[in-house]
Amino acid sequence: MKILRTFAISEKKLYSILFDEYLIQTDSDEEPVDEKSCHEFNRLFNFFTDANLLYEFFVKNEADLKEPFWEGISIEKAILKVRTEAIDLHKKIKKYSIDPEYTLASLFEPLSGTKNEEFGKTKASVNWKKPMIRIYAIKIRECYLICGGAIKLRKTINDRQYLIDELNKMKISQAWCKETFNLDDTDDIDFLVLK
Repeated sequence: MKILRTFAISEKKLYSILFDEYLIQTDSDEEPVDEKSCHEFNRLFNFFTDANLLYEFFVKNEADLKEPFWEGISIEKAILKVRTEAIDLHKKIKKYSIDPEYTLASLFEPLSGTKNEEFGKTKASVNWKKPMIRIYAIKIRECYLICGGAIKLRKTINDRQYLIDELNKMKISQAWCKETFNLDDTDDIDFLVLK
């Protein structure tokens, strides 16, 4: 695993994890892909804006999309919603990462609903009615590390495998950071979600 900076022009401490499984990837011509395009932040936004990948996702999870909560939204409208949310969220993250008037702390909220958990999870989402996309991060001291994200079609994140996988990525990132940076129980590590 590696940690990479999300925006080179930012002095704020927003980073993204690069999981080992994405370290060596190739494009359609079998050429190696630059690792900067494979870290979680870029990987997520590439997924959230790719109409073909979104179509495959929504076809596979069409039963969840048909839940009453989504009010009969079509696959095509769900794709448009996710792509629009992604563009807005990417702009928001970049603004908060670069503009000195904003803080990264105001961008994230605890995943579990409590602010001061020993190992809290953080998530980020756009200020939309019923947002679909989430970005998950862990906060270590004043650094934010993007370590996952998902299209959330369910009320909870622990009843679909693709959402459970994102929780597991947060736990793996947390354990790796504790070991790599010799962190102990006195170090603040929060799990967050982008709000």
